Amino acid sequence: MPYGLLGQLIASLLGGAKKKSAQQKATANEDGYVGTKQSNGFSGFSGGNGGSFKFDLRDFAKKPNKPSKKMSKTAKIISIILAILVILVVLFFVSSQIVTSVLWYNSLGYLNVLLVKYFAPIIVFLICFALGFIGVMLSLYLTFKLRPTYSVATLEKSQMEEYKSQLLKHRKGLFVVIALIVAAIFGFSQVGNTQNFMLMFGSNPFNQTDPIFGLDISFYVFMLPGIKSVIGSLTGIAIIMIIVSFLIGLITGQVAFSQKKLKRQPGYRRVYTLSKGLRIQISLYFAVLLILIGIQVFLYRYSLLTEVGSRITGATWTAVNAQIPVLTFVAILFVVLAIIAIVMGVKGGVKPVLYSGGFVVVVIVLAGFVYPAVMQQFRVKPNEQSMEQPYIQNNINATREAYGLDKLDSKIYNATTDTKAGQLKEDTETAASIRLLDPQIVAPTFRQLQQNKQYYNFQDTLAVDKYSWNGKSHDTVIAAREMDLSGNVD
Repeated sequence: MPYGLLGQLIASLLGGAKKKSAQQKATANEDGYVGTKQSNGFSGFSGGNGGSFKFDLRDFAKKPNKPSKKMSKTAKIISIILAILVILVVLFFVSSQIVTSVLWYNSLGYLNVLLVKYFAPIIVFLICFALGFIGVMLSLYLTFKLRPTYSVATLEKSQMEEYKSQLLKHRKGLFVVIALIVAAIFGFSQVGNTQNFMLMFGSNPFNQTDPIFGLDISFYVFMLPGIKSVIGSLTGIAIIMIIVSFLIGLITGQVAFSQKKLKRQPGYRRVYTLSKGLRIQISLYFAVLLILIGIQVFLYRYSLLTEVGSRITGATWTAVNAQIPVLTFVAILFVVLAIIAIVMGVKGGVKPVLYSGGFVVVVIVLAGFVYPAVMQQFRVKPNEQSMEQPYIQNNINATREAYGLDKLDSKIYNATTDTKAGQLKEDTETAASIRLLDPQIVAPTFRQLQQNKQYYNFQDTLAVDKYSWNGKSHDTVIAAREMDLSGNVD
């Protein structure tokens, strides 16, 4: 009988029962031994045959040995060593690739190309990180600085007061951490635009202008992608500043939610109120966002000149006469909407901004999509060849210039022949064997003549062979007529 194990088990049970009154309990093990619990511990065990023995189970109630601190320190040291080895292995492979690339590019005299490839994304990240950090910190600082003395919601202590007090205590460190995290995410998101930024700063003139706007071709190749990337980055910063300002204003009690009774029907609707400082701040950021969106719409006009269409690449009649004027008008509307947002932010009131925004959306849908589609359908398509001819010619000229075909000297060649009537009489037999049927394009005609019923069909590519009858060789089209159940309308 393993008395040591049993003793530890009973001792652990005794330790959990110290708060209970000292009553006798019967305990049993699998061998049938019974013991009695008294105030001074267990007196012993008695077997079923009358034999008995006594011992003090408190000798077995020893706490298990704790793991030595040396083992934990050893494990920590081993973990650190393994981590260092992993880092060294990774650094070895990475450095080997870098050193190999440096030696190779240096031997070719293009080491500067490799350096630009490696350092340009880092520079883009650092610039975007700095812009994002400044934007977020500015939003945090202004939101906190312009907060009212009392909460907008109520003068009493609200549920946000606890969060507000914690924010006031640790605001500097918290603001820095938030700005660093958001700026790092924004910086990494813009690394993918490195090539566009590099193209913009490495622009070279083509000394050739486009036929629509009269700009140098280099603008579309180098400048336009970079400018669109810059505007996109600034748009992202504006959105981040709006979100951060609103969240901090919500925590600091500058945003209040309440219920307002409906006039025409029973019930309530939820309304919110912003403090004056937060309202002006967000309206300014929103106005900047609208202006940036307007710039993006304005720049899209130039993208139409390189847009891939169904027939040609470049601007068509609809793009030049319908889309470009509409995009210019929409860009101006965004600037007007930005001015309205600033005015309403100072005076107070959201409805004019919402109504103006809805009007702009309607204009974009009608003028940006419906109007060009109507012009294309009813103005261009009835006489498409004539109306698209100048723009197709622009595409042809640009293609010839791109491949250097515009410098070719074209000459008219007057062919002379000395053939006579009846010259092929001697080759009648050979000429009759020339195949005139193309199996790739004869299928529609063959189907039209031999189909008979809608539920018959033929393969697209037919077999062409020669058969002789009446002593002459003839081209013959052969195909198996197959059932097409989709044509059985009954």
